[in-house]
Amino acid sequence: MTDLDYRLEDFLSQVELEICEYLNKQKTKFPNSSKLLKRFTKRKDDWIHVSNHFRELKAKEKLGCKENSKSKEKTKLQDNIIIRNNELAEVVNELCIAKLFVEDITIDSIEYEPIVFKGDKSIDFHLRFIDGQTAYCDVKTIHPDDTGNWEQYQRALKNKLFPSHASFDLQQDSLGGILWHHSFASRTKMLEHVIEFEEKIVQKAINSSRKIMLFCGDGFRLSKDELEDFADFYYTEKYRKDDFMQLMEAYSMEKEAIILLRNIDYIAYFERKPMNLEYKFIPRVHGSASI
Repeated sequence: MTDLDYRLEDFLSQVELEICEYLNKQKTKFPNSSKLLKRFTKRKDDWIHVSNHFRELKAKEKLGCKENSKSKEKTKLQDNIIIRNNELAEVVNELCIAKLFVEDITIDSIEYEPIVFKGDKSIDFHLRFIDGQTAYCDVKTIHPDDTGNWEQYQRALKNKLFPSHASFDLQQDSLGGILWHHSFASRTKMLEHVIEFEEKIVQKAINSSRKIMLFCGDGFRLSKDELEDFADFYYTEKYRKDDFMQLMEAYSMEKEAIILLRNIDYIAYFERKPMNLEYKFIPRVHGSASI
């Protein structure tokens, strides 16, 4: 096992001890917590299975088994490990958020995945507050990979797709391609996720309850500042002057005939770094009023 594997195993043990055991004792406030806890266990077991298979394959390589088929299998397993890591990050975020809701004294009860749609889609949480109000909260973790896309950034500069008053200056030798990919992919996912949540709201005719879109990030691949730009556009139908994605997003929305329903009440932000249970939570994201 690598040091990273050991660190992740230690972290998962910490999650079980500090969060899973805690939530398992909150049956009064969170009656169906077992559904979320079982999902964590399943994803942890999936990660262990894939990781063990990958280590076995590497061991065979050291013994001289380097056939082309083994190389293809190794690449496939590496991709699978990334998927499993992302799935773990997503469910750990949901566990942390569930704990946050349980500890919120204004919330009377919590239900996990109260509404499930075709295609394994759902709304993640239903909250009932002590004052009688209710809310539906959909949780999405945004974690683009570290693929560099310097050529796309250069094309955007050449085609003048950045506003003159909102430059986005990057250097190729300072992770410029990766940083660009993070920003572009994250903004694309923000739009995709709110559209999907809006459709869920309409499909289930959710009117009287508050609707919360909760984005999770690690503070690097998804930054709070960039989420503020998107949130302000969503609330006001106008782009902030310093939103460097506005021209590209507006062009894409017009080309694809996207019209936002704007039936989501709050865009929230949950930030947690990898293999760390400390977090920041902002219940309603918005930018500076002066811009």
